[in-house]
Amino acid sequence: MKTSHIHILGTGTSVPEPGNAPSSYLVKIASKAILIDSGPGIAQYIVNEGYHLEDIHTICFTHIHSDHILGLPEILFGLIHDNHIANHSINICISTNYAHFIEDELLKAWHPWFKKYQHINYRIIPVFSGTNILIDDVLITPFRVNHHESSLGYVIRTGSSSIAFSGDTDVFNINEVEKHNPEILFLDSSTCEPNKIPGHLSVQEAVRLVSTTSISKVYLTHIMPGERKKIVEFLRKRGKISVPEILLAQKGQKIPL
Repeated sequence: MKTSHIHILGTGTSVPEPGNAPSSYLVKIASKAILIDSGPGIAQYIVNEGYHLEDIHTICFTHIHSDHILGLPEILFGLIHDNHIANHSINICISTNYAHFIEDELLKAWHPWFKKYQHINYRIIPVFSGTNILIDDVLITPFRVNHHESSLGYVIRTGSSSIAFSGDTDVFNINEVEKHNPEILFLDSSTCEPNKIPGHLSVQEAVRLVSTTSISKVYLTHIMPGERKKIVEFLRKRGKISVPEILLAQKGQKIPL
């Protein structure tokens, strides 16, 4: 699987939904991968899709809520118990004000185990909006969104490709994304009005938000159970409008880069 692509590992939320998983995306670039968020069960989803955990060289956390971050210990445990891995390191990008959360909260209970295995390492990279992080020829730029004080969206740029991920967000300044000229945006769209959830976009708000941008393709994601059919019907009634093309993200979908 050396062809560059985005693999959608899940489009859901913290609310369980048959056949889906919390929103997470694997950006495969040649033989390496960047993971956007890692909810519970993510390590199993990754290997079920034919990848290896050692493919992952960077994880970008959009925020610290459970459905976006609890899979990190699973990934690390999977790596330390794989006898075929001699040495591996993972970069972890997280909001500067919450960089301590990884060590002091999320992984604290597992420190005695992790310290036994020196061949697997992780490097925490504190990030904030507007900074550029260059990792193995991949440029990662966080941007502000409106969900939690730990929240950041990310633009991933490699070669001629540029992809943006909002993570969970309410209405925010879309110019924070557009100025980076992404071809594709993955955008929170949890519900269909009038069932708006504070801190999240409804599909109507999401469509209004991107309608005046130059972004060519938008995938709606982070869908609450029971809302998908309503969102599909809303998009059907909206009809085909050339820019931007608005699609509903599907678990298991692969998008070429």
